[in-house]
Amino acid sequence: EANVIMLVIPMVVIMIASPVWGRLADRFGRKPVMFLAGILFVPGSLSWILMTRDFWAWPYLVILFSVAAWPGIELTNFNYLLSLNEGATRRHGGIYIAVNSVIMALASLLAGLCSGALAEALQNWHGQVMGIALTFHSILFLASGLLRFLALGWLIGIEERKTLGTRAALRYMATDIYSNLQVVATYPIQLVARAGRWTYKLGPFGKK
Repeated sequence: EANVIMLVIPMVVIMIASPVWGRLADRFGRKPVMFLAGILFVPGSLSWILMTRDFWAWPYLVILFSVAAWPGIELTNFNYLLSLNEGATRRHGGIYIAVNSVIMALASLLAGLCSGALAEALQNWHGQVMGIALTFHSILFLASGLLRFLALGWLIGIEERKTLGTRAALRYMATDIYSNLQVVATYPIQLVARAGRWTYKLGPFGKK
């Protein structure tokens, strides 16, 4: 059950969400998509604080929305790296990607060391807010959510041509999600209708 919740379902969500973010980036530009995905990505870490044995369905649903936003961040970030290589020579074409890989590796190392040190320093700390029991895990999740939100400030200095704006991207995404949900909701009815037509055609008195 833990593997299904933590691995299988998130991977399925990422597989479904990736093409949606790709279409959004092609239609509205990378900056609006990065902002929308970043906003949706923030509540994911905070929802773990609310999760208990008896109350887990709604927090887990918010976490899945956060997981669905991650492909949008990865896609637009990689596209930004590729755009930096457009004016580079063949000799220096991979420098930006190489430097980004080094920075990501160092950031991952520092994140593990800092979070481990913070968890060890607060291992005996306990608190309570509005009936919610808090431990050092809660502090780590709060710090993660705050850093995710502050990282959106990086988008302020980015200038991008041929962008249609965040509101237009949000409206398009809401319409796309609504149409997809409508298709999913009516799919069982369509199956019953198709089964009825197949039965009529294959029956002994059916007309060809």
